[in-house]
Amino acid sequence: METLADLADFMREGEAKVKTPVIGMNGCRTDSAPLFCLPPGGGGTYSYYPLAGQLKDNRRVYGLVNKSYVVPGWFDRSWEEMVGYYVQQIRQTQPEGPYNLLGWSLGGALAIEVAHVLEQGGDQVSFLGLVDTSLPAALQVFAPEQEPAPDAAAPEQSLFANLVGSLLAFVPGVEEQAIVGLIEQARAQWTDEQVIADWVIDQVALAGGVSADGLREVYRDIAVQDEIETGYRLLRTNAILSEAFTLKPLQVKPDCWWAGASKTAEEIGAAQAVLAQQCACNGLAASTALEENHDSIILSQALLTAVLERLKSV
Repeated sequence: METLADLADFMREGEAKVKTPVIGMNGCRTDSAPLFCLPPGGGGTYSYYPLAGQLKDNRRVYGLVNKSYVVPGWFDRSWEEMVGYYVQQIRQTQPEGPYNLLGWSLGGALAIEVAHVLEQGGDQVSFLGLVDTSLPAALQVFAPEQEPAPDAAAPEQSLFANLVGSLLAFVPGVEEQAIVGLIEQARAQWTDEQVIADWVIDQVALAGGVSADGLREVYRDIAVQDEIETGYRLLRTNAILSEAFTLKPLQVKPDCWWAGASKTAEEIGAAQAVLAQQCACNGLAASTALEENHDSIILSQALLTAVLERLKSV
């Protein structure tokens, strides 16, 4: 993690918003191969923090962010360029397989593409998790899903949700209700969001025996990603580039989870069939519909528990 001094000019115009495209999302230090999470259309990773928290005692989780988060003004020129960048970052982080990949929404499409490149290069992909994944538009399996929109009515709730997510992922033993209680206690005393966040971080760090400065870096990183993702230019650009996405043959058996509250049983069945016919050469490992919509499935406890249990066998 960078020091606070390194991040002093974090928000200065024209500079990188985050210092690295591969973000360690929990503090796990086991020898198990890590899980790499590919970003949805907005290019950020903060939607994966609940999953990272669920896995914090079992497996290291890395989130990959779009290159525009690291290189000011950058926009990918092609789908292939974007995929190649993520493959490069994964290999730099973990030079040899087997690899574990997961993606939600457009991140699922990226995970399929990355898995194909890794396998074609002779590497093994042990786990491919597809969470309500996008499919090629030309297949017309179902209508494209919208990425979750920022909550314009209550932006402070989004910031505090990020605070809760970062603390759950990085502080062993902390309970969500305890963090929420501290936030409410702080809001009764102050109105400034940063003052509230700093006080809550101090209390949780003290109780958990971890570095408050380290937690502040994590929280600031998530908040900046949230800010960037409220700009829809990257979302629109990635949607256009993804028109080049096609299903590729894979040796790994994908594990699929679908948003059953957003898609019909017929749509899910068609999606499963397309993946089995055009992508999963050895079939699907599993395919499950959850009673969640597209935006909420990545936060679903049922999903988080299922991924945890599935990775225990990898």
